[in-house]
Amino acid sequence: MSQIIIARRYAKALIHLVEKEKLLETIDQDLSSLSQTFEQSGDLKNFFLDTKISNSAKSTLLKNLLAKLRLDPLVQIFSQYLLSKKRMVLLSDISTAFSQLVHQKLG
Repeated sequence: MSQIIIARRYAKALIHLVEKEKLLETIDQDLSSLSQTFEQSGDLKNFFLDTKISNSAKSTLLKNLLAKLRLDPLVQIFSQYLLSKKRMVLLSDISTAFSQLVHQKLG
């Protein structure tokens, strides 16, 4: 299955959670910020994609990064979920798909 299709499914699931809380724009901004952080730092991105590094080390670094960025708790939980499912590679595509869905919802 294409990564874009998978990313869109994650984005749709997240939008259903966020819509109830009326946090569409906040989550969109936070997810975009996290995605940009990953894309701008090759070392950070490579760290999370490296299969030789333990998930606990990745989780610890992700928690520290999320705390530093002060992102919404829902984005923090969602990021941890992506990490546990080995889907961090999709973060940028999920962020893009989520933004598109938000813009459709808000008009």
